[in-house]
Amino acid sequence: MGVSEHSEVTKMQPVENEQEEKMHVIEYS
Repeated sequence: MGVSEHSEVTKMQPVENEQEEKMHVIEYS
């Protein structure tokens, strides 16, 4: 649901959301 939104935010702030994305990947796995 919030995957597309998170992707958009990651494109704008990849450095800040890099660690967050890793955590989300583990959650969705």
